[in-house]
Amino acid sequence: MLRLTTVRAEAPTAEELAGAPRLRLTHEERVRSRLATVLADGTAVAILLPRGSLLRDGTVLAGDDGALAVVEAAPQPVARIAAASALDLLRATYHLANRHVPVQLAVDHLLIEPDPVLERMLAALGARIEHLDAPFDPEAGADHAHGAHAHGVDAEDVAAGAIGEALSIAAHRAERRGRPDSADEPQGVEALTPPPQPSPAAQGRGLLPPPPAGEGWGGGVGAATRPAQS
Repeated sequence: MLRLTTVRAEAPTAEELAGAPRLRLTHEERVRSRLATVLADGTAVAILLPRGSLLRDGTVLAGDDGALAVVEAAPQPVARIAAASALDLLRATYHLANRHVPVQLAVDHLLIEPDPVLERMLAALGARIEHLDAPFDPEAGADHAHGAHAHGVDAEDVAAGAIGEALSIAAHRAERRGRPDSADEPQGVEALTPPPQPSPAAQGRGLLPPPPAGEGWGGGVGAATRPAQS
C-alpha cells in the first residue's frame, strides 16, 4: 500500500516526477483529507493529509517513507458556460461567486459541476450551457480555509468555541462578584441570559417574592425596600 501523508512543498526534480505514479482524482475526491483509492496498476493508496489540505492538478504528495505521487484532475461531468459577450460572462461569474460555487475560469468560458438550478439561472442570464466530461480544477480562494463556511472548519470546532466563550464569560462574572468558585453561579449559556425583571404592576400589587439576601428591589445592595402591600 502507498501511504501519502503530506503535500510536498518543494518542487520535485524531473527524475522524481518521472518515477512518481499519477493519482487521478475527481474534484470531490481532491477536497477530502482522508481517501482510500487505487492507482491504475491496482496499487492501493491511502491519503491521510492534515485537515483543510487542498489538492490541485499537479500537486505532489509524499509518504513517510519518501514515496511520491502526482495528483491529476480526472475527467468528470461538467457544465461549460459560455456567453455572447465578456460582460455577460462576467455577470454569470458574479452570480456563481455570490453562491460560493466552485468555478474553473477560462478566458471565454467557465466550468462548473452540473446543477440544474444553477443552469436555469445562468440560461435566464443569457448564458449558453454545454455538458461534457473534462478535468475540473476550480479556482482556489485566496484563503481556502477562512471562517466557518465549512472550508476546513468542523461544526464541532465552532460549537466548542461558542461553549468556551460562554464559560469564560460566566467565570469572569463570578470573579467580579467575588465568588470565583461558587457552585450557585449559572453555567454555559444560562450565564448569558439576564434574569427576568418584575413588571411595575407586579411591584404595585406586592406579588414579588422575597428579594435576595442583602439586596433591595432596585437591583443593587440596599437600593430600595420591598413595596408595602395595599
